[in-house]
Amino acid sequence: MVFSLVMATVIRIFFVVISYGCKVPAGIFVPSMAIGASFGRTVGILVQALHETAPNSRFFASCQPDIPCITPGTYAFLGAAAALSGIMHITVSVVVIMFELTGALTYILPTMIVVGVTKAVSERLGKGGIADRMIWFNGFPFLDHKEDHSFGVPVSQVMNDDLSVIPASGSTLAELGMSALLPSGSRFS
Repeated sequence: MVFSLVMATVIRIFFVVISYGCKVPAGIFVPSMAIGASFGRTVGILVQALHETAPNSRFFASCQPDIPCITPGTYAFLGAAAALSGIMHITVSVVVIMFELTGALTYILPTMIVVGVTKAVSERLGKGGIADRMIWFNGFPFLDHKEDHSFGVPVSQVMNDDLSVIPASGSTLAELGMSALLPSGSRFS
């Protein structure tokens, strides 16, 4: 099962990289959540196996006997939140989205912790989400709202002193010179 989940994670990552890179409308929200969920489920299964191997370990001291302590589905849920937060670089929205998916208040604090850790790690490793990086990669103009942009030119140098003003009422088309703007041969009555 673990090998299958790891292979599913790798294949999903490969397909997301290909589909997002070739600009097809495949989306990024759900695929990134699927990647995180499959990897989180893998971690959950490994932790569950560790619990079954060493139930008296210090890590599992709070687990009660005869009651399931490790639920791999919870790890999948938190992995989906972490992947979505890491790929898109959004935090509060991910917590709200994940809460709306489950409706359970018990998962809000773990989701906030996972998203906070993901945000801290992603801030150290890279700058901007995948959409911001693709804009930069394609050479499109992008002004980051987090940076202070100084172009070295005061506003007074790019302003025009000779303004053309059109009154809001009381003007006819002839006064405005609209006939000069119309294509030749057009009649405007």
